[in-house]
Amino acid sequence: MYLNVQEICGCSVLCRDGVAGKVQDVILSRSTWRARYAVVNLGVESGNTRLIMPLTTAETVDAWRRRLCTSMTCRQLEFALPHDSGAPLTRRREQFFCARYGWPADWLGANGAPPVPALALDSAKPIPPCEQELELMLSDECETQSASRMIAAFSASTSDGHNISIETIIINPQDWQVPCMAVRLASAAKSVVLPTRTVAAIDWLTKHIYLDEEADTIAHAPRWRNRLDARTALMQQLDACFKNSPIGRNFFPASKGLAPVSGAGNK
Repeated sequence: MYLNVQEICGCSVLCRDGVAGKVQDVILSRSTWRARYAVVNLGVESGNTRLIMPLTTAETVDAWRRRLCTSMTCRQLEFALPHDSGAPLTRRREQFFCARYGWPADWLGANGAPPVPALALDSAKPIPPCEQELELMLSDECETQSASRMIAAFSASTSDGHNISIETIIINPQDWQVPCMAVRLASAAKSVVLPTRTVAAIDWLTKHIYLDEEADTIAHAPRWRNRLDARTALMQQLDACFKNSPIGRNFFPASKGLAPVSGAGNK
């Protein structure tokens, strides 16, 4: 089942020994289209303390009953990493807390090297070596991004210069990949769904997303329907619609002065 960010936010967190707060936000990786953490608010009794819970500990997400089950205990969650929206969560800070709390370093492969960044949907595009080194380059940079903040604050544009707005981000809770997002053209009256592989570049400084598709192509994309029971069919329709779409690199940090890979667009 595919869920949008708003459906995950507000879910009660069901630990192994009881309920401990609610999901307030989802934190995305900047190097791949993947959700990494959930921001959990422990509630008024705990002074609305907000903690970061690794989504690798999440076992199931029940959107109908509005609950997320985790393998952590309430005490483990209470001693998790505090969330500070004003302090960036860098890779170096992640390494420290993973060692302290015993969290798996899920950005590392079996041999201790950064894994190949995942590509959304059924892409077979080869990954150049420079992308495999991206994680190391970002060790002292902010490596994560709030999903709700991205929806609210980021602007976007098509390859031919038309402005669009981000309505929501869709997540697959089976592996926490982000296959697509719902967007709306400024000149259109409907929201449509685009695969995240159509993103050519993201400028993190100006908070702007550059798409590798023209406005006319986006206008004919599958219409976004906020129905849980229609999501799987929507994903199949989306993949068929953009089967031959050029594939941009995931979360490419254009603000670092790097150029998109060949074939990722003319931005």
